[in-house]
Amino acid sequence: MVYDVCIIGAGPSGSYCAYRLANMGYKVLLLDKSKFPRDKCCGGFLSAKAQRYLEHWKDDMPVQCTISSIKLFSSKMEYVQRKSPMILGSTIVRKDFDAFIVNKAVLQGTEFYDGITIYKILDDNKKVEIHTSKGLFACKILIGADGALSFTARHLGLIPRFPLYKFGYACSQIIKIDGFESDESILEFYCIPYLGGFGWCFPVKNGFNIGVGASAFSYKKLHDYYNKFTKLVLANKDLPSVSLSPKGAFVPAGGFFRTLCKGRVLLIGDASGGVDPFSGEG
Repeated sequence: MVYDVCIIGAGPSGSYCAYRLANMGYKVLLLDKSKFPRDKCCGGFLSAKAQRYLEHWKDDMPVQCTISSIKLFSSKMEYVQRKSPMILGSTIVRKDFDAFIVNKAVLQGTEFYDGITIYKILDDNKKVEIHTSKGLFACKILIGADGALSFTARHLGLIPRFPLYKFGYACSQIIKIDGFESDESILEFYCIPYLGGFGWCFPVKNGFNIGVGASAFSYKKLHDYYNKFTKLVLANKDLPSVSLSPKGAFVPAGGFFRTLCKGRVLLIGDASGGVDPFSGEG
């Protein structure tokens, strides 16, 4: 079988693309290297602007908390707070959110294979062949949505491995605290001593998503700093320290020239560098 479109990467951009294409009647194949549901480093905030694209799913979307206020903390833990007259967005857990969109794509007719390794991609100008651990697949169009370190982009020579100055780096963890009920309407941002960086503490049910992000030049230091930062944030809330094991990820910095298509191949999402260079939002 030759699929109309194959999408490599089942994050939000890849799986939502699969949903839209399947909804239009195309035969779609969606592949991901991880076994779903899988967790991923992410701030987990879905802005009101992004949610407008998902309005048709609002009744069953797995949101955690509705956000209407922001606090900005100095390095001395002094803060200013502003409340918006409008809803700013919602927090989500990426493991749940990504699985939710994948399921919507599958219900629309997308074929999905997870836990798959891709060995080779061949574009012969008539079709694209994808050699994988689960066999050979062929498609008319290939979409690479496989993240900042995209195998698709590097394998086909679309984008070489970026130098560090074209990346940010973040690490985060969802921390659940038994019996704790946070103020579920406030996003907290913190000044941290790293170039282009900030820390965050976003509410989820019975806990927080706590993370730090900065220029990728600092990536070797951020995991150690994360432990110090998280203990400081929890102590400021009179909460005890917890066991920490954050996940990290590189984030492409937007605004650089990139080759996004070649032959029958197109890049989207983080693979294309489609990230706000200020906020890190995809």
